Amino acid sequence: MWYTGGGGEFGKIGYAYSIDGKTWQKDSTNNPVLTPGDPGSWDDQGINSPEVLFIDGVFHMWFGGFDGSQAQIGHATSLNGIDWEKDTLPVLQVGMAGSWDNASVSQPSVLFDGKMFHMWYGGGTDFNWKIGYAKSIDGKTWQRDDKNNPVLEPGLSVQWVGYQTVCFNSDSTFFDMWYTAGVSAGFVSDIGYATAPFVPVPRNPIQNSGFESWIGDTPEGWETSNQVGIQNVLPSTDAHSGNFSARMEIVEWQGIPFAPQLFTDDGGFGFQISERYNMLTGYYKLIPQEGDFLDVSVIMLSDGQWLIGSGTATYSEAADTWTQFSIPINYLGTENPVYCSIQVNVGFSQNVGGIAFIDDLELSVISDIESSTADEIPDNFELSQNYPNPFNPSTTLKYSVPKFSNVVIKVFDILGNEIQTLVNKEKATGTYELTWYAEGFPSGVYFYRLQAGDFVETKKMILMK
Repeated sequence: MWYTGGGGEFGKIGYAYSIDGKTWQKDSTNNPVLTPGDPGSWDDQGINSPEVLFIDGVFHMWFGGFDGSQAQIGHATSLNGIDWEKDTLPVLQVGMAGSWDNASVSQPSVLFDGKMFHMWYGGGTDFNWKIGYAKSIDGKTWQRDDKNNPVLEPGLSVQWVGYQTVCFNSDSTFFDMWYTAGVSAGFVSDIGYATAPFVPVPRNPIQNSGFESWIGDTPEGWETSNQVGIQNVLPSTDAHSGNFSARMEIVEWQGIPFAPQLFTDDGGFGFQISERYNMLTGYYKLIPQEGDFLDVSVIMLSDGQWLIGSGTATYSEAADTWTQFSIPINYLGTENPVYCSIQVNVGFSQNVGGIAFIDDLELSVISDIESSTADEIPDNFELSQNYPNPFNPSTTLKYSVPKFSNVVIKVFDILGNEIQTLVNKEKATGTYELTWYAEGFPSGVYFYRLQAGDFVETKKMILMK
């Protein structure tokens, strides 16, 4: 058990253990196991409300931190539950000016469904707390549900809700929440209960995607360029997450450079999939010699092993810290893939010694991808016509922002019903391109609307399958 001690916002976090869950023994040797930050830090006045999960051999803790004026949510990790290492900055900060949670966020309740982290948190002012929701792939980078937040508000007889605990039974299709409600600070009126439907996210189908399992010098589920007397793909404890990553090095063999290769293996055709994935993501580090590069490619095959989709990316700039990559997968038609094959290569000119690390690969289905450029400063807000149009299954939306603004882009069906929010965040000056993937929507006429301050513009697009 991890608990708050010390009183109110000015707390520390302690640890206790029990055999039967009733009789607890505090760890008097190590307590407190997590303390407030150094003077001037975001949590220097106190920490509280710890939430701990044990995933893949690592303890993860989310906690509230207080600097004397506002509360935010931090994250720490531990291998034994006692010696913790904090992330430097809060992982969930207060909302933007004017939002419902711009004063404070705290009291995290976190679940992991095997694919996605889910967080419910308290936010608001002292006498008007509400409960919000955010999601994350890695537990550190969180995305608020701006469309639905706050997801639970006070009823008519209370002023605030918070201190929530959320559970999920794998045999159920609902999240269960128990929460505290009150009419003023320090006065609790009742314990409430609420439910919400659980919508599962497709599980990452890549076997051993984090390279945690090795058979000798070969990652389980993968093939490598290793041969007798040549080992240029090996496990490394320098990992983005977990205990291991794959280390790939250009070595010398019979006087010539020998480049490493890493590729999925399942009978020669890749591994089977059941979703039309449109994105491959992962993390890499690259320590190149002159002319070296890292190449990552993914191909999608039909049931008859015909190529129906692919994506590739090449990186040549040195990256000495873990860097995320995202590779869109483009399809040739509407046929759904049955097999997927992934290959990673480190290329070279005539050098040895170049090294790359690869970790945490994931196939996913996403609805939008965005890029931006600030090479030219636009004079006005502008929403361009999507291209291609008609389209199937994806199209690109381009828009310009002449000054720092909160930008909202939404998609509506022909009846005017809002079906998706593509952008809802503050944007710096620049021109942006957004790719919308509409694979889950029926053919028809859709409208997309840009709103930034007083500027509003709407355009029509046609999805034709």
